Amino acid sequence: MIRIMKKIIALFLICFLALTINKLNAQGTGQTIPKDSIYTYNDLPTDDARLAWNKMHDDWRRNNFYNCLEKENLKMSCAHCSSIYLTVDFKIDSTGKVIEYRVVKENMCGTNFSESLKKCFLEYFLATQFSEGLRNMVFEITIGNGLKC
Repeated sequence: MIRIMKKIIALFLICFLALTINKLNAQGTGQTIPKDSIYTYNDLPTDDARLAWNKMHDDWRRNNFYNCLEKENLKMSCAHCSSIYLTVDFKIDSTGKVIEYRVVKENMCGTNFSESLKKCFLEYFLATQFSEGLRNMVFEITIGNGLKC
C-alpha cells in the first residue's frame, strides 16, 4: 500500500512539473523560431488581419502605452529620449492566445527595458485574445513609439 502511495505521489509531482514547465514556456523563451515562419505586418495574408492588428495596437497605445511610460517616469523628447519600443515575436494559438513569446529588440531611450516596463508593455497582449486573422502563426510586431526628430 505504501509503494502504491509513493507511486501516486511521484506521478502527481511529475504531472505538476510538466504543467509548470509548459506554463513557463508561454513566457519569454530563448528558443529560436525559424525566420521563414514569422509573419510581419506586411506579410499578413489579408487586409482584415492588418485592420485587426491596427485596432489592437491602437487600443494598446491609447490605453496602456502612456500609462506604462508614466509608471516608469519616462518622457519622450528629441533631446533626451526619442524612442521607446519593443519588438516581439508572439506565437499565437488557434484560440487567439499567446502561448510563447520572444523579445527580439528593445530600445528604451537607447538602453534595454527595465523588467517592469517590459512587463507593462507585454501584459495587454498576453491577456488579450487575438482576432481570427492573427491566429496559428508567429507574429513579429513592434510596440511603442519613436519620435521623428
